[in-house]
Order: sequence, then C-alpha cells, then structure tokens
Amino acid sequence: MFFNIKRVSAIMVTAVLLVLGTIRTDAEVGIVIASSLNVREQASSSSAIVAEVEAGSEILLLERTGDWYKVNVGDIGYVNANYIRTESEFASGTVNEAPTTDATITKGQQVVDLAKQYIGVRYVYGGTTPNGFDCSGLVQYVYRHMGVTLNRVASDQAKNGIYVAKENLQPGDLVFFKKPGRAIHHVGIYVGNGNYIHAPYTGRTVCIEPMTRSDYYTARRIFY
Repeated sequence: MFFNIKRVSAIMVTAVLLVLGTIRTDAEVGIVIASSLNVREQASSSSAIVAEVEAGSEILLLERTGDWYKVNVGDIGYVNANYIRTESEFASGTVNEAPTTDATITKGQQVVDLAKQYIGVRYVYGGTTPNGFDCSGLVQYVYRHMGVTLNRVASDQAKNGIYVAKENLQPGDLVFFKKPGRAIHHVGIYVGNGNYIHAPYTGRTVCIEPMTRSDYYTARRIFY
C-alpha cells in the first residue's frame, strides 16, 4: 500500500521508537528533498516500494549503509540517501539547497533521476501510479511530479513539447515508437548514452534499455 507522510514530528518519531522498543539517542531525522521519494523493502532501486513520501517530509533515519538510509516511516524500509538531508546538515548551514534544484542539474536530468526511482515497478495496462504503470502512465506521472501536465496516452503526448531530432536527444526527452501505417504505440524517457527508461509490456517492469529498436519514430522535448 502506498501512502504519503507529509510531516513526522519529533513527538511522532519518539512514539514510533517506543512502539519498536528501540529508543536510540543516535538516530537522526532526515528531510526529503526530492519531489517525492520511494521507501523500498531493501537497499536497492529494484526492491519493492512500501511507501512514498513527499518533499519536505521528516523521516527517522536508523542507519546508513553506502547510498541508502534505513528508515522508519511507520514501516521499516530504505531510501536513497541522495534525496535526504539531515536536520544537522541544515542547521549547520552545510546544505544551502537540494541537489534537485541545483543550477548545474538540468530539468531533464531531474526527470530521469525521478523516473529511476520507479525501476522495478510492474507494467499494468492503463496504470498511472506506482502500483503499476503503462508506458504513458509512467511518463505522465513523472512529469506531473515535476509540475508539468502531459496528455494521457502516447499518441497525444507526442503533441506535447517541441520536436527534437534523434541526434540531439538530451536526458528527459520523450521518445516515441510507431510501426508503419499505425498510430504511435509506445513512449519512454531518454536517459542518455543511447538508453531510455520505459514501462515495456505485461509481464515486465520499468527498466532502462538501449534504444536500438527499429520502430523509433520521433521525440519531444518538454523543458526548453
């Protein structure tokens, strides 16, 4: 089940620890700096999602291993540490702004970074949420969390943004696929280096693959 935790107060943090029977003086509170952040069962981007927290949420950090924090949001799970800043970091002034708003990171790359959080989510025809995505549902969901409303289906999303040639693709561009004499039937998000992220079809999950398929048709840039 997915749920949003808009804010976890210090009182709530203490209450969670009491329930667990493991009050710790070394635990920190982290603040979510992504537009939304998945909490996963294990410390892996391919692990199942157990919760989703919104920007500005405060969550209890139990421990850090590499690029992952073990956290408590009512359920125990793991979040990518790149999208968390601790209260002590903010208090000390060592963090002035979140990486997702850094001028050196393009909007398109932010789209890619957000889309990567959903790697491993199963394909569901007509799906528009992290419970299951179809190809255009994934694209629409990611861009909506970037503040952009796109059309719902792939053929209509090809009307959003501006045309961009294949040789000029940049991360975040939408790539479309079409067989001769038929309508556009698939869409993904270009991630760079000839690869794209997409929700392929029933039986598969959101993944990154080389963009080598023969039915490539066109591309659109949303941020320009």
